[in-house]
Amino acid sequence: MNGQQAIEGSSEAHRVFGLRGNRMLNPERSANRRQETLHAAARVFIERCYHTAAVEDVARAMGVSKGVVYYYFRSKDEICAEAICVAIEGAIKRLEAVTDRNLPPAETLREAIGTHVEYNINLEEAGSYAMITREAKALSSESRARVLELQRAYALAFTDIVRRGACDGALARRDPSVTAMLILTAANYIADWYRPKGRLPKHDMVEHVAAQLVDGLLPEETRE
Repeated sequence: MNGQQAIEGSSEAHRVFGLRGNRMLNPERSANRRQETLHAAARVFIERCYHTAAVEDVARAMGVSKGVVYYYFRSKDEICAEAICVAIEGAIKRLEAVTDRNLPPAETLREAIGTHVEYNINLEEAGSYAMITREAKALSSESRARVLELQRAYALAFTDIVRRGACDGALARRDPSVTAMLILTAANYIADWYRPKGRLPKHDMVEHVAAQLVDGLLPEETRE
């Protein structure tokens, strides 16, 4: 699922009606502009952090007036919350695609981790918005609740993969929730240090991370 589809799924009302309730003449163009705004906002929040960034900075990054931004979003809080939610919704869809393949448990976890990492470091997709997830604590209580609901859903889905692997004997029997959170924490911070022009090609780096995290969970008797 790409960033555009995620935005359309999470913001259905905004695709047809503007903030003032007027029907949009060109919903597709509006969806594209919302996506452009989210991309610009994510870059601004990453560079300046949520507290010091302003809507004017987002508008400047887009080369438009702040009135254009306010046409699609009511506030900085709404922009940041939307970007984070779009990222998580996209990650959930990708995780579902992995589990639907019904691979062996350890392989499912390996694919899930690889998919998660690849999505988060792809600057062309909404997954890159996940880099601002830590800014959720600065959002309004309503926005935080929306983000936390999606985060819990994703963590539970990941935990279920670990639990099934442990029950099957493919993974060591450790607390599934703790294990899943450790994996996600490690995987999330890769976006902080990964560089597209680094020594390892992206595919090799993703494979290395997924293999290392899964290998540490294999039962001792199955390790090489």
